[in-house]
Amino acid sequence: MKRAIAVSSVVALLSGAAFGQSAETAPNKFEIADVHASPKSTTPYMSGGVLRSGRFEIRRATMLDLIRIAYNIDDNSKILGGPGWLELDRFDVIAKAPARATQDTAKLMLQDLLADRFKLVLHMDSKPMPTLVLSQGKGKPKLKQADGSGTPGCRGPENQPPQQPGVIPKPTLLCRGMTMEAFAPTLRGMAG
Repeated sequence: MKRAIAVSSVVALLSGAAFGQSAETAPNKFEIADVHASPKSTTPYMSGGVLRSGRFEIRRATMLDLIRIAYNIDDNSKILGGPGWLELDRFDVIAKAPARATQDTAKLMLQDLLADRFKLVLHMDSKPMPTLVLSQGKGKPKLKQADGSGTPGCRGPENQPPQQPGVIPKPTLLCRGMTMEAFAPTLRGMAG
């Protein structure tokens, strides 16, 4: 799925207004910042994104992760368009923030850093998007009440038939002991 990259001067104005700070009082740039490609890792998950003792650090973040953090976007599926590497290449960001910086101003400084180093330009938009709805069908639910045994969560089936060449396997998960609140995000992740 293509991802979007978006920001214009409108976003900068909206971001400043959202954090309630003027250009005179809010720091808008990191004092110093290092952005480089992450080394290959057996742990391909992002970490960091928090300002601690004047240091802002993110490890193994895709550009989608960086955009999501900088612009307070709760879900990568809300970022549309852009080149394919946005969700593949990973970066480390290590920066020193001014003394008066807060977590919110660190996000503004990250926006500025992305625009400077990656020439990132975003366009904020709202438009209808296709969605999936999990709802109860006709008749009684066919789910079984959990008996409390076993480890809650989802996993692949234990006895899968061998894959045949040229046939795309049907994804199958076995989920046990989960609330619908916990199951719904898992289902959304499966749908891509």
